[in-house]
Amino acid sequence: MKKKDLYLIIKKIRKNVNSPYIYANYFFDLDNTNEIYKNYFSKNTSIFSYLRVISILFINIFLYIIAVLLKSKKSYFKTNFFKKNKNIIIGHKINNLHNNDFYFYKLINYFQSKSIKYSLYQIDHTNKKNSNINLINYYMSLNNEIILFLRIYISIIELLKFLKKNLNSNNKKFYLILIILSFHLSNKTAHNLRIPTQIKNILKNYNKNSNIFVTFEGIHWERVLFGILFDHNKNYKKKLKLFAVQHSYIPKNKKNFFDFLNTKFNPSNLLTSGTILKNKLDGKFSNTYNIGSTKKQTIKYTKRFKNSDLIIFLPSSNKDEIKYLLKLILKFHDRFPYYNYIWRGHPFDNNNLKNLFKDYPKIELSSNDLDYDLRRSKLAFYTISSSIINAVCCGVRPIYVENKSFDTDPLEELSNPWKCKVKNFPNLNNFFKFDNNLKLKSFMENSSSYYRNYFEEFKINKIYKLLYEKI
Repeated sequence: MKKKDLYLIIKKIRKNVNSPYIYANYFFDLDNTNEIYKNYFSKNTSIFSYLRVISILFINIFLYIIAVLLKSKKSYFKTNFFKKNKNIIIGHKINNLHNNDFYFYKLINYFQSKSIKYSLYQIDHTNKKNSNINLINYYMSLNNEIILFLRIYISIIELLKFLKKNLNSNNKKFYLILIILSFHLSNKTAHNLRIPTQIKNILKNYNKNSNIFVTFEGIHWERVLFGILFDHNKNYKKKLKLFAVQHSYIPKNKKNFFDFLNTKFNPSNLLTSGTILKNKLDGKFSNTYNIGSTKKQTIKYTKRFKNSDLIIFLPSSNKDEIKYLLKLILKFHDRFPYYNYIWRGHPFDNNNLKNLFKDYPKIELSSNDLDYDLRRSKLAFYTISSSIINAVCCGVRPIYVENKSFDTDPLEELSNPWKCKVKNFPNLNNFFKFDNNLKLKSFMENSSSYYRNYFEEFKINKIYKLLYEKI
């Protein structure tokens, strides 16, 4: 089977699925197709292939049960319900700040400034033991985990009927079914249901007409949530309006984000951070509105400080990328000790680098505002972090570090000489000498002007219209 054929099969299945418990299957996430093809379809299918998949099926069940037994005991969910609050925000807890959210910072400020009531619930990324209310966990209580497992297990019958109807017998039907089953009874599929299940349980206690704001970047559980809330509206006769807020860079190859064929798993409205993504969505999803960025750190076009000569590293939360960039910055420190460096970790990055950097005095482990760090930087090394878009807006020269583990570049549309690409250990001196290069500076201005439209200023008037008027 060719990769293109597998992609078309999955796309057809996604379009016809009705049950969120089937849609949650890890196999049906279009962003996993390359990985699945490589592991299961890149070679000729033999009897050993079937035996391998059958063994994986039982291994996945075993690992799922072990994960629940080990992690659910540490999980809990406490909440305060505010039934009169029409606006509900599903955010992310990435620090110990209370009643605030990094990704919905400006929306919350708007609600507070207008004395608009809202409820904030946060998905907990801190991995710390605490008793804070209104947290959504990666694992639920043991009782809820057992209920979820039984629901997934019961849905097998519906899944088999669905596959029988939607799979072509010419496409190694039995082999496909075995693989889909092996993923269905796995912890990966359960992960796509845990957060949506907790959110659904929260919303049972709210009034019929509510506005729900949730981040959306094409993660599969987000799509599952849309489907669960679709059923929730129908079953409880509620009119919950779901606003999916795009807050980060969305690459062209993010197929899960751009697939709107199954309307049940679409949000009521999709809110973009700028006109660049809004234009890409025109014609694909009609209820799309540009509200600007709701994140705390939105970079306007600001000039760098005079004599700014720092080199900033912008890793994402991906551990493989962090290791790769970390090795590079340490090499730079030893080879080019006359430069100064900033390591600016992603908010989800809990790696403790303070002890490591003690032996590297030229490296600053920053927790400053992104705007401040970028204004004092001259070069920015990155791979997949969307913070590089902010860097370009500030006139920082982007250096893309190629990594075979990733095929995403947030500046994929930037092809002029202002952006540099490196594979191995480069000579830093080659990138610094551009102050008197008028042609390069022209490319810098053009690049900055274009990417200012990706994360625009938060548009209060547009939010007001979405909440109180018909657009």
